[in-house]
Amino acid sequence: MKKVYTKQDNNKDEAFEQSYMHAKKIISKMSETIEDFRNFFSPERQSDLFTLSSVAQEAIDIMHGTLERNGVYIDLCIKNDVKIQGYFNEFSQVLINLMNNSIDAFSLSKLKKKLIYIEIDTSIQGDAIIRICDNAGGIEAGILDKIFEPYFTTKHASSGTGLGLYMSKMIVNNSMKGLIIAENKNNGACFTITIPAVKRVKGKRMSGLSKLTVLFVEDEEYLREALHKAMADEFAKCILARDGEDGLKKFKKYKPDIVITDIMMPIMDGLSMAKEIKNLSKQTPIVIFSAFSEKEKLLEAIDVGIDKYLIKPIDPDELLKTLHLLSKELFDENDLVELGSGYQLIKIDGF
Repeated sequence: MKKVYTKQDNNKDEAFEQSYMHAKKIISKMSETIEDFRNFFSPERQSDLFTLSSVAQEAIDIMHGTLERNGVYIDLCIKNDVKIQGYFNEFSQVLINLMNNSIDAFSLSKLKKKLIYIEIDTSIQGDAIIRICDNAGGIEAGILDKIFEPYFTTKHASSGTGLGLYMSKMIVNNSMKGLIIAENKNNGACFTITIPAVKRVKGKRMSGLSKLTVLFVEDEEYLREALHKAMADEFAKCILARDGEDGLKKFKKYKPDIVITDIMMPIMDGLSMAKEIKNLSKQTPIVIFSAFSEKEKLLEAIDVGIDKYLIKPIDPDELLKTLHLLSKELFDENDLVELGSGYQLIKIDGF
């Protein structure tokens, strides 16, 4: 290809060189990806350590020409980058597939400004989060829960097999040990992928926390699931609730030792739930976290009797330190504590 190209002027030659090198890079990546998928089920394949930003940038680079031809603008926002363990090329294909789906959705719309927003962040316990969102109108509510099923597609049979999102979920769940969810947000589809970050080697579990039960109340599914993975290693039991009403029911049923809750939730917010819990058991520590830092919210939390108020994004080490200190306050000098009306006395070893 390069040999038959006739140079006409310097500018065209430079543009050709860029296109030529980009094409070579894509072909090389396609070859690597084919090899990766040939070894998809091999138990001997080796995983890599890489940053979330590097794989996102790789996917964007590969999609550059397609995005440009379709008039789609990419906004990459890196709030907190993190290293993950997994398969670089496979995960890159997941991001490429999601971008291609957005481009297909844009082709059915008459939007002048076509945007794909990619955000990289970390969860409160340090896991990697990447969100890929567009403004193409979203996914029909009636099929939102089916899009990850094999062979399900909204495209014509000649242009879609229904395997793209199914394979993406397999890669995220099996190869990356993560979670992918889809929702409609801001007049578009939004996919949130949570991947366990590479964590430092832990020592022994904190003896106080390892004997306790925690209730975590959060309306965002990916945060609930991600926190459960983190807290499962620190607490004896981790109970999840999707909103304040659900949290209050589970508090009455399981009588957890510590409650962690978001503020802004549907049906019943975190502060309303916390007030009800404090009426039932004043001694139960409650930690609230929120994106809000307004004086009114802080004063309301103090009035309810909240033990700790944390502002998002939360440092996981700070959260665990807070929970450890609260666990110590649960116990007296004789290693005995009464956790409220109807609670049994619990003995904690190691204090």
